[in-house]
Amino acid sequence: MIIVGMCANITLLANVTVGNLFGSRRSTVITIITGSFGSSPITFLVTKLLYVNFGVPFQHMCFALACMCAPSLLATFTLYPKYKFVPQAKQENGKDPEENEKPEQEPENNCEEKSGSARAPGETFVQVVTSRLYLLHLAYISIMNLNVIILVGTANIWFNTVTGNSNNGQVSFWTYVFGFFQVSNVLVSPLCGFVYDLGLKGHTRAATVTSRRRAAVPVFIITSLTSSLVFVFATLSVWDTPSVVSSTGLLMTSAPDMIITFVLHVVSRAFIYGGNTAFIANSFPAEHLGRLIGLSYLVAGLVGLLQYPLIGWIKTAGSPFYVYISVLVLSIVTFGHPAYISYQCRDVSKKDGHRKLDSL
Repeated sequence: MIIVGMCANITLLANVTVGNLFGSRRSTVITIITGSFGSSPITFLVTKLLYVNFGVPFQHMCFALACMCAPSLLATFTLYPKYKFVPQAKQENGKDPEENEKPEQEPENNCEEKSGSARAPGETFVQVVTSRLYLLHLAYISIMNLNVIILVGTANIWFNTVTGNSNNGQVSFWTYVFGFFQVSNVLVSPLCGFVYDLGLKGHTRAATVTSRRRAAVPVFIITSLTSSLVFVFATLSVWDTPSVVSSTGLLMTSAPDMIITFVLHVVSRAFIYGGNTAFIANSFPAEHLGRLIGLSYLVAGLVGLLQYPLIGWIKTAGSPFYVYISVLVLSIVTFGHPAYISYQCRDVSKKDGHRKLDSL
């Protein structure tokens, strides 16, 4: 299973570069691929339904899944060329638009490089990884990944708390509904890419590193907002119901409110993973793409181990209320990531403007 998990991530990283073939729709294609990867739990749901409701032998389903892996091998050896997929602008101009910024970034007092701003394509992997921007992004994606893990990992506890630990049928129903919402990730992920590409509109032919990073700001704001709202709703749903109704007028245990929470979770999850891949692909040198995305998954996975003490805290407290409050605070903190990118890009633009004036 560990080998399968490793191969799955490698397959994702290999396919992400296909987005470079689609010009102005690059980010949209990248997020579709990432969304398809994130919607893989549908396999589990289909398998469960076939086994429980239709009596299909588990061994037969395992053989069917093994056969379904064959087309990926066929594509690997027949469709993919030996050369790399590079952005369209680089194919046409013979160089990456990032190089257009290089002459403006070479003075000795280059504060931008020290602060992790627009970077020349020749930058080493270590320089990128130790930059402020990438380290901040690692913190951001780690918190967001932890949010997803906590909500999914405590779903059964959440549903039992909401139903008063007295209705197993209702808990099973909400588990199925939540599962079906999880697999709709592939339908929502293109929205993340669309928002990203919309921010790049007018810059697709000669987009600079600064403009590509600035285009990620709306994506990160939407992600932080939806993630925060998910835990606002989840916190209210496990709070003392009379207190919530009297203070807010909301009955958070009702079906419409639960559905709203699920929708917000799906949007948040699609923007988290699709936005992570698209941001790294658009903001850092292409030659480090696989290692940077892989490192982000590694760090996020290690931080995700915090789920065990947090779930232990829930079992001790008897309710996920305090854990949900803590995760909500972390979600609000992530607004600092788009704020830092906006500040950094504005600072770079001002300095570039001063240089142009000085050259005149």
